[in-house]
Amino acid sequence: VQSVTYSKWIKHYKDISGFNDFADFSTCRESRLRHGILVKPDTTNGSYIIPSLKIRSELQLIEKQGWYVGNFKLPKVPSPDFQDPHWFRRSHYNRHRRECSVVAVCDNLVVIQVNTNRYYLSPRFYILDRERGEVVGHFLTFYHCRRWYECYISPNKNVILLRPDNLTRIVSLPDNCLLENVTMETDDVNINVQVIPPTLRSHVLTFNRHLGDHSVLVAFHTNIDVKQIATWETVQSVQNLDLPASIQQIKSSPSGDFIAVRCVQPVHSKEYNVNMVAVLSFHTFNILFKVDARGCYWPVSEVVNLQVFPHFSPSESSIAIMKNGTYNRKVMTFKLPIAQLNLQCLYNLARNRSVYAIFPLLRSGSLSDVTDGAEQTCIITFSTENKAFIRIDLGQVYTIRNVSFVFRQDHIHRITPFRIYLSSQFLSPESNLCYRYTDTTQLPPQPGTFPCPATGRYLSITSTRDDDIPSAWRPDEEFATMSFCDISVEGTVVTTESVVTMVTGSTSSTASTISGIDTSSSTGSSSGNGNQQQRLLLGAESVGTGPIVAIILISLCLIAVFGLIAYLGMSTKSIIQKSETEGIQNQDKTGTKANKQKPPPYEKKRTPDMGVRPGAQEE
Repeated sequence: VQSVTYSKWIKHYKDISGFNDFADFSTCRESRLRHGILVKPDTTNGSYIIPSLKIRSELQLIEKQGWYVGNFKLPKVPSPDFQDPHWFRRSHYNRHRRECSVVAVCDNLVVIQVNTNRYYLSPRFYILDRERGEVVGHFLTFYHCRRWYECYISPNKNVILLRPDNLTRIVSLPDNCLLENVTMETDDVNINVQVIPPTLRSHVLTFNRHLGDHSVLVAFHTNIDVKQIATWETVQSVQNLDLPASIQQIKSSPSGDFIAVRCVQPVHSKEYNVNMVAVLSFHTFNILFKVDARGCYWPVSEVVNLQVFPHFSPSESSIAIMKNGTYNRKVMTFKLPIAQLNLQCLYNLARNRSVYAIFPLLRSGSLSDVTDGAEQTCIITFSTENKAFIRIDLGQVYTIRNVSFVFRQDHIHRITPFRIYLSSQFLSPESNLCYRYTDTTQLPPQPGTFPCPATGRYLSITSTRDDDIPSAWRPDEEFATMSFCDISVEGTVVTTESVVTMVTGSTSSTASTISGIDTSSSTGSSSGNGNQQQRLLLGAESVGTGPIVAIILISLCLIAVFGLIAYLGMSTKSIIQKSETEGIQNQDKTGTKANKQKPPPYEKKRTPDMGVRPGAQEE
């Protein structure tokens, strides 16, 4: 995808490429505390945490990239009893000198190793939980010489593997490491601490999320094996990979779909003649591509180059590989060939979607347990009728291929018979029947995948206790119940081109081409229900919505006419009332004027005054 200088990639381009995790690419590691070769396993997922002992019983962790500072109270760890009194006397003056380092990081779990000069053969290990802010466990190891240790934490943080970080990984002395005083401080933490057997001291290993906590990937020479931790037996093996040298590093991607290996030769040199990084697919163990990372030796950043890189992005969309040139350092970003990156092909569309049901649950829990992806959480719906259903909102319209169920083992017989519907409207869940299970001779497979070629947004699963489909597995109760542990839906996004095709093309042919539904499988009349099953409500009017739209338009017209008539009637009535009121007011005004013009009786008998001029009375 890109090839830029190391400084530009650190400042800007790593965020563009999706490397937005807490991996620290700029801080130089403490190489002096590490014995042996520089090609060491990345047991901290690229993060760099600085531990320091403030006092004898208090530890402080500082993570620059994650802006984290935490203080932990260290419990007292009992030390092994030594029988040599002169050994205590010789170490009397240096017994308070201690050094600590982070040997493993997995999410919020951190493993700290503390070395003391008093007990230099038995380092102490503390298991810290950064989210809880406390020490959840501690243990001791006993080895014949002083060493730092390689520590591996399983993906689910239930297993910790330990082995000495030897100089050459192959020693002549007995390479037995003993565990002592393994203690967990809290009851809710159950971590199994194990030692890697000495027979694998020259092998490189890593955990993988697909393998879980009970198996590891082990590489030696050009071979990769899958081994069980309990017995360390080989479950799967891939021999003689096309690699130029022995594998000295192995790393799994965050979700476990890819594996990155580094091959160097000679191992104990600073200038490698062969330094190649190869990316493999975990499912097939095929080499996808190789990158030649051979370059010059940079003492300042070689530890970062060999212990942090190659680094997967959190979304597994790309991988970054560093290469040291003569005068500059470059970081190359490669896009991984992931099929899931195509947005037109999505899997498990029901993950974390909304779930609806009419009746409540029979036991405590939530309806979201069927879409959380965990098969350990199950639901049982309670119903007082002969029909039960669950409806899942997929969020938008998809073209569905298959629907998978994980039933409860003790309630699998209650689901038969069942039907799967798909619709584009919430109020019409049964408009499109895509699958119907009516087998009365055997139970559905566990887990079961059923074809559902249809297009829609709302997925409904119904179970009916009816008499038309007799079932030998049906229980004696007459009420319908549903019991699921997980529901997954496989399909693709409906693109704009398909929507235009469905709007402009023929309704029947488009529905049969896109959804692939056999209309003869539904009950009822073939002509009426066929059109009803072929509805694709993707912004276009379907076949069965014409009469409904006509009725709505006629109703609106009638409402408008009646409203106009009522308005005209009220206007006429108001005009008549206004005319009558004005007539009454005019009559009142006329009578008042006549009364005012009629002279009073006593004015006719008055005689003019002496001071009035002649003719004034007549005027």
